Amino acid sequence: MKMSFRHVRSRIAVYMVTVLAATLFICWIMMYSYFRDTLRQQVIEDNYNTIRQIAAKIDNDYEYVVNYASIIAYNESICENLEQYNNSAGFQKFSCQMAINNTISNYRVLGKDVIASLYVVDRDSSYTVAPSGVYDETIQQDWYKDFFAAKNGLGVSAIHESTNYYFTHEKIETFSYIIPFVKYDLSFKVLGYLVVDFSLENILEQIINVEDQYFIADEQLFYSNTEEIGLKNLNLTEDVTYYEGKYFLKVYMPSFQKNFVGIIEERTIDESASGALGIVVITFLTGGLLALVLVVYLSKTITKPVSRLTEGMKKSVESGFSAELEVTGRDELTELTEIFNTMQSDIKALIVQNEESHKKERELQFKYYMSKINPHFVYNSLNCVIYLVRKQQYQDIISFIRSLISILKRNVATVDTSVTIKEEEEYLLHYFDILKYQYNDTISLALNISEELEDLRIASMILYPLVENSVFHGIAPLGREGLVQVRIDEEGGVVRFCVSDNGVGMTEERLKEIVEYIEDSGPVNFYGNIGLKNVSDRLKLLYHSCSGLKFASEREGGTTITFAIAKEELR
Repeated sequence: MKMSFRHVRSRIAVYMVTVLAATLFICWIMMYSYFRDTLRQQVIEDNYNTIRQIAAKIDNDYEYVVNYASIIAYNESICENLEQYNNSAGFQKFSCQMAINNTISNYRVLGKDVIASLYVVDRDSSYTVAPSGVYDETIQQDWYKDFFAAKNGLGVSAIHESTNYYFTHEKIETFSYIIPFVKYDLSFKVLGYLVVDFSLENILEQIINVEDQYFIADEQLFYSNTEEIGLKNLNLTEDVTYYEGKYFLKVYMPSFQKNFVGIIEERTIDESASGALGIVVITFLTGGLLALVLVVYLSKTITKPVSRLTEGMKKSVESGFSAELEVTGRDELTELTEIFNTMQSDIKALIVQNEESHKKERELQFKYYMSKINPHFVYNSLNCVIYLVRKQQYQDIISFIRSLISILKRNVATVDTSVTIKEEEEYLLHYFDILKYQYNDTISLALNISEELEDLRIASMILYPLVENSVFHGIAPLGREGLVQVRIDEEGGVVRFCVSDNGVGMTEERLKEIVEYIEDSGPVNFYGNIGLKNVSDRLKLLYHSCSGLKFASEREGGTTITFAIAKEELR
């Protein structure tokens, strides 16, 4: 017996070592051929996400500068002082200049860090309205003349050199956003220009490493920290472009209307992918070795009696925990067998108890869902009463309330029972009789139900919430005549229910929110349609074969809701 135990243990160890070695070899081949490319793609994707964040930063800062400049350009005080400045001389001209500079200084203090300089140029673009004319030299450069020739005084200039007089007093590379001050009367006369210097270097120095390579371009190169970039041979139509051993990762900046392009060496990507692959391989090998040690250890405890005990347990489970195991021996296995016999008796009792509990739980859930539907219906119906009262249609109110009482009596009588499809059809007709009072016969109902299906039974208040949803969320917002169609047919032993309308429909985002709400996969704080939710939950609770609610909708194209149930469950 002892020799047999050792033989089994040895065979298990040999088999497991062989399988583990083969698995490691196969996995190594797969990782080398497949995961290497996958990891390279992941490295590119990670870098692209970084480029996207940088582009968003530039675009947001540029949008801020544009909006901020627009606020300044509409400042009535600056416009008035500019007009006096252009039409005066001497001390009065100097006084206007000081007033303009004081206002601009306040805006400069409130400005964001991305603004390198902020100053005003006179209407002839000859001088700057700034202390001591410190920016006169800047606007005499060719970029300023080229800008006015190309942009007519509004927009973004080319990159140029400017002096940062307010901080470091050093020469920095900037581009300028220029917007005119306009007199808003019948003349629309230009009074001057606001120049906002925008330093990309200051913006990017905190989010880009020194060794990173990037450039900004539209059809031509705009800005770059990399030398010798020729765009003639580069085709940047794709977000990721490979060219001469480098990957060019492009992100479009909608406000700036330019592309931010990061450059990554292929060698850098290969090194990152290889490093990640090495970590994966080391982790896998370590896990394999630990598994091997565990297998060898467990093999020492495996015995033939354990196998017999396992087979006995399987047979007991297959028999519904009714076959007790034979107790043999005097070792630990005897105690294990006795414990299992006791346990299976307890399990059998728990199964019976669980079935009873589950049955009661289904009954309670059903009553809960029905309790939420009825108040929902009464609430909508009372809204109709309010509507008739406001219109002073008192005779219609009497007829309306009689119809409402009839429907409520039917709800109370069938809250815990099923009804025939014919009865559900009559219920919908009564419901539309009520709706005509509110919508002046602009909403109509079309029923297409096979006669052979009318005697089948379905849970009460299943179709009504779907029809109500089509009325209130589909047809009512139209403001014109609309149609709700109910179709019930059979195919291959399955009864298909379809409720559709020609209403306003839903966007893909709204449809996705409703589906997630019904399937309990959306956000907790989403306010969804309780009627649809209750119908979905009740269908799942009552009919095992139900396919669940399926939605099809498009904006201004109506909405269709369908579900299917095996015919056998509706008898």
